[in-house]
Amino acid sequence: MSRFKKIVSILAFGSLLLSCNKASDNGSLFDSYDQKTMLGNIADAVLIPTYAQFASSTLDLKTKYTAFLTNPDSVHFVAVQSSYLQLVNSWAGVEPFNLGPINDKLWAVQINTWPVKAYKIEAAISANASASTQGADAKGMKALEYLLFDSSFSAAWQQLSSAPGAVNRANYAASVITDLDAKASVLAQDWASTYREEFVQALGNDVSSSLGLLVNAIALNLDEVKNMKVGNTIGLGVKVNDNLSHPDLVEYARANASLGAMQQNLISLKDAFNGGSGQGIDDLLNFVQAKKDGQDLSVLVNAQFDDALTKISGLHKPFQLAVVSQKQDVVALFQSLKKLIAFFKVDIANNLGVTITFSDTDGD
Repeated sequence: MSRFKKIVSILAFGSLLLSCNKASDNGSLFDSYDQKTMLGNIADAVLIPTYAQFASSTLDLKTKYTAFLTNPDSVHFVAVQSSYLQLVNSWAGVEPFNLGPINDKLWAVQINTWPVKAYKIEAAISANASASTQGADAKGMKALEYLLFDSSFSAAWQQLSSAPGAVNRANYAASVITDLDAKASVLAQDWASTYREEFVQALGNDVSSSLGLLVNAIALNLDEVKNMKVGNTIGLGVKVNDNLSHPDLVEYARANASLGAMQQNLISLKDAFNGGSGQGIDDLLNFVQAKKDGQDLSVLVNAQFDDALTKISGLHKPFQLAVVSQKQDVVALFQSLKKLIAFFKVDIANNLGVTITFSDTDGD
């Protein structure tokens, strides 16, 4: 073995020992940290209210849509569209946390497969089928967007009220809403009852601990926002990497709701990190004295959340225009999210001894 290779081997082994010692040290520190209080606060202040809001929003949409079916005028349809946009934000708050009941039941894909298949939705409508009998790519949040929004308000309204086939179409939309409402109600009940205690009792930092699951969920959602919701639209994503603008790949393009949904994703993630105004992951990082470049890691992470949120606020609506007219600003958002992901996948994971379990999508 050459002297250079020996040096590299020694350095690598030393790094491994430091990493192991860090995880071991944190493991002992966890014994003196009240992790139950932290997890209980995250559940009570962030996760349970978020799922409750999602259930409340689906019920509101169901109520508004039932009123529209009774009196399908433009006023009632405006109320339906407005309620859907509120539901988009409520779902965006829940979306990052694919753990617990929603993961056990494999309902995330049932609620929000994207993109949906328009031809499958149209086939279900023609057959006067129910959403409960359809696959994930013909129902859920994005199927509702397809049914409730079109190139213009009048086009969407008429498709569900007076155009040929409107009865079948309206009935299918009702079944999609009913399916969503049923799932949202069960998830909210599960979190408020049985799963809260499971979440609070899963202590430690291994892959099955609540801390491990939560850090992974946050990192994974940030990765999806960066690559799927932002990166692909400017040709810097995983599926699309040609450095060109792709407004056709914007999420919620028909409803013009993309920026609001992304903003709510980050707000919800930041709330979980901080435990709202109570104990959160930030406090645990402070407890283990996590630093980066001489600064508290928790402070740097919060500053990076704020930076990404500020960059979203600086984009013009709708997002499908911004990816063309403000492409450099969207690229800046992409880079900001990249830094934020690195904090979770590298710095937070290393300082807390958490293993990142999902595969990198772009090496970041």
